[in-house]
Amino acid sequence: MMVRQAFFEAGVSVVKDFIQPILKAILLGGTIFLMKDLDAEANLKVLLGLTYSLIFIFSSFASRIAYRFEKHDYLKKSYVILILALIIISLFINRYLLVITLFLTIQFLQNSRKPIFVAKIDDYIERDDRATVLSAASQLKSLAIIFIAPLLGFIYDKYGASLSIGVLAIILFLAYIRPFRLVVRRKI
Repeated sequence: MMVRQAFFEAGVSVVKDFIQPILKAILLGGTIFLMKDLDAEANLKVLLGLTYSLIFIFSSFASRIAYRFEKHDYLKKSYVILILALIIISLFINRYLLVITLFLTIQFLQNSRKPIFVAKIDDYIERDDRATVLSAASQLKSLAIIFIAPLLGFIYDKYGASLSIGVLAIILFLAYIRPFRLVVRRKI
């Protein structure tokens, strides 16, 4: 469960960096100027700020209603949906509206998974050990990002966003079907 959560979070973190230039291109492509006194770059910053504000409001809504999904094996289903969304994004990277819609879906999945993951940890881990386990999960996410980000950054620079997002989907799929297991043998 922790490995899948770490790779899910790492995947969302990495894909966010790939989708931000697409979001920037959409906002630059529009002729929206919020303030006449500001140049195009300053207006872009304001538009990005407003856009991310809306995304964060949307994300807080996802966290608020997460309890509704808890009984439906949501952690596994949302992971599969993430993989499918990444595959679709990689195949249709030039369909900006589709990419943004799937990006919002990914944000929703991430922010609705987190409370369910913490609740599962509460169910399985003793109270005194919860903070340690959540800290270990956070460290595992950081390790996954350390592994994934440079590889995908290289692919992005060499071959473009489409292939790098497709490779991310493959990495997440492999982590889903065969999570790494740490075997601890006790001495008797």
